[in-house]
Amino acid sequence: MHSWYKTRLHPSELTAGFNNNVNRDGYEAVAEMFARNSCKMILPGMDLSDKHQPQKSLSSPESILAQIRTVCRKHEVEISGQNSVVSKALHGFEQIKKNISGVGDLLLIASLQVMAISLDELLSHGDRLLSLASTSFSDTFVTVHGKIPLMHSWYKTRSHPSELTAGFNNNVNRDGYEAVAGMFARNSCKMILLGMDLSDKHQPQESLSSPESILAQIRTVCRKHGVKISGQNSVVSKAPHGFEQIKKNISGG
Repeated sequence: MHSWYKTRLHPSELTAGFNNNVNRDGYEAVAEMFARNSCKMILPGMDLSDKHQPQKSLSSPESILAQIRTVCRKHEVEISGQNSVVSKALHGFEQIKKNISGVGDLLLIASLQVMAISLDELLSHGDRLLSLASTSFSDTFVTVHGKIPLMHSWYKTRSHPSELTAGFNNNVNRDGYEAVAGMFARNSCKMILLGMDLSDKHQPQESLSSPESILAQIRTVCRKHGVKISGQNSVVSKAPHGFEQIKKNISGG
C-alpha cells in the first residue's frame, strides 16, 4: 500500500489495517507473526520505482519495500519478491535488482496466460521472458520463478479446448507441457503452479474439469526435466479443506 506513503498518516495502509505511520512501525508486528509461524513473506511490487509514480499520489514503493525488508531482516523472515507487471520488462528487471536486496526468490508473473495462437508462439514468448529474467539475475543469489495458468476446464475431453485456446496444445494424443517444462529447465527457472487447493469433486460436472489430473501431468513432466515446482492456492475461503487438498496435490497422493 505505497500510495500516500510520503504523508505523516499513511492513509492507504491505515485503511488496509496496517497501522503504519511516521510514529509507528506497523510492519514490526507483521514480521513477528511470520517469524512465529515459520513462514516466508511474499512482497509484491518489486518492479516499482518512486520516479514512475504519479506525483499527486505521494507514493514511495521503494521506501515501503525498504521498511518491510528491514523488519523482516530483524526477525529473520525470508522474503520472496514478486513483480506487478511485465509490460516494461527491461526497466522492470533493473528496478527489481535495486529493490530485491536481501530477497531470496523472485516470483515472476511471466504472462504465459496470454491468448497465444499456438504452442510455438507461447513458447517463444515465454522463452524470451524467462531468458531475460535469468540473465538479468545471473549475478545475484535470486532464484527466478515463472507462473503458468491451470486451464483445467474440459480436461476430460479429447481435445482440451481451454488449454488449446490459451496456447497449450495439450490433448489425449500430445503432451503440451513437455515443451513448457523444457523451456523452464533451459532457463534454470522454477515453475509456479496455480490451483493447488482445487479438487475434481468440487468442480461443476458440466465443465468436464479435472484440476487434479492436469496438476499430476505437469508434475510428471517437471520431474522428468528436473524443474522444481512451487505451488499456489487459488482461494482461501475454505482454508481447512483447501489445505488438505493442497497436501494431496503437492505430494501427488
